[in-house]
Amino acid sequence: MLRSCRFANPIRLNYAQAQSVDLRESHFPRLLADGMCVSGNLDLRDAVAGIQLVPGAVNHFMHRSAVRAVGARIDGDLYAGGISVTGELLLVGTDVGGVVTLRYARLNNAGGVAVQAGGLRIRRGLLMSHMLAQGEVRLPGVRIGGVMRLEDAEIRHPRGCAVSAEALVTESDVFAERLRAEGCVLLEGARIGGSLHLEGATLSGPGSGEAAISASRMIIGRSLYLSESFFADGDMQFIGMQVNGHLDMIGMRPTHGVLDLRGVRVGDVRDTFEAWPVQVDLDGFTYDSLSRQVSAKKRLTLLARQQGQTPADRYRPQPYEQLAAFHRALGNDAEARTVLLAKQRARRHTQPWLRRAPGYFLDALVGYGYRPLRAVIWAALLMIVGSFYFAHVHPTATGPGPLAPYNPVLYTADQLIPVAQFGQQGAWHVHGAAECAAVALTACGWSLGIAIAAAVTRTVTRS
Repeated sequence: MLRSCRFANPIRLNYAQAQSVDLRESHFPRLLADGMCVSGNLDLRDAVAGIQLVPGAVNHFMHRSAVRAVGARIDGDLYAGGISVTGELLLVGTDVGGVVTLRYARLNNAGGVAVQAGGLRIRRGLLMSHMLAQGEVRLPGVRIGGVMRLEDAEIRHPRGCAVSAEALVTESDVFAERLRAEGCVLLEGARIGGSLHLEGATLSGPGSGEAAISASRMIIGRSLYLSESFFADGDMQFIGMQVNGHLDMIGMRPTHGVLDLRGVRVGDVRDTFEAWPVQVDLDGFTYDSLSRQVSAKKRLTLLARQQGQTPADRYRPQPYEQLAAFHRALGNDAEARTVLLAKQRARRHTQPWLRRAPGYFLDALVGYGYRPLRAVIWAALLMIVGSFYFAHVHPTATGPGPLAPYNPVLYTADQLIPVAQFGQQGAWHVHGAAECAAVALTACGWSLGIAIAAAVTRTVTRS
């Protein structure tokens, strides 16, 4: 127990064995404790490490490990709340049986690594609320048996990663509400047993066009909260992420970068339309439900934000299929058809202009089969126009003998409706411009028939 003491030289406890070590409020240039075994607690609360006690001397310990405990074992807790460290806090491979607390810690290693804790094992929790770190906080492969808390923490490493926590494993929640991070937050391959709370957090990427948060292949046991004025100044990369609960975006401020949800699987999406950024990548994004019920047309404006330089780059069929499947599951077949029609129109823009003509024609006739009533409307219009036209035409009889009286409506129907016979076409014949009009009606009739057949087929198969 060495409380409130001042040391001119480093404290060396490498491979020491003790029931407990208490250095509360002490000042020392370095603490070296590799391989140390403590059956109780290691208490560094309000200590000051990494200083040079000689007035006016250059701090030779800057950018070096001011507190070093590589491969140490602490059966109790590691208390470091309020500690002030100038240099690196090194806890690589350390095993802690209780909690590690760095609440209100002040860690200064600007431009370098403030915390290096790769492979750290904590049986209970890691508490870093209100911590201020000038430098990178590295937590790769850390395993935490309980909760991890980063509320109101501020971490600054603007030219690189603020937090590097690849393959982090926690058994419970990660609370990072109101976290301020200058530099990328890296959570690739992390496994969070509970929820990840980022409400009110502000994340800034290291530069223009770079990621503010990268969490590819992360697995979250419950929910991900990007709500309550959460803001990311940079790309948000969640490629291949799995969220077993819901993705909450209510109140999120739109990011200045791309929201990349490629291959992401979530249960429920809770959002407001205003929360979505200008650019998204939704290819492979799947969900069970959307809690906010808005029209398919409004959701389609979100799909139109797919990133890419050209229509071919932006077109992805899967987001349309996913949204249509959601509406079908709710029994909204009309909304599902609206989405699938938009998919066909988006695909058409990816084709050379010569190949778009059949698509425009089929779209105008029956909306690619998703608007079958259009064919009925077209047929009715052609019947009206044709009947009016042939009422002013004087046909000639095709042969002697009793003939059916000439009827312009039935004559138009004979030309327009394929296969069906109303007794007019074989009895009466028109010439000149009227003959051309009859041929045009026949061609339109066959086109409408084919389009209607395609529409009926598409309706029956519900796709």
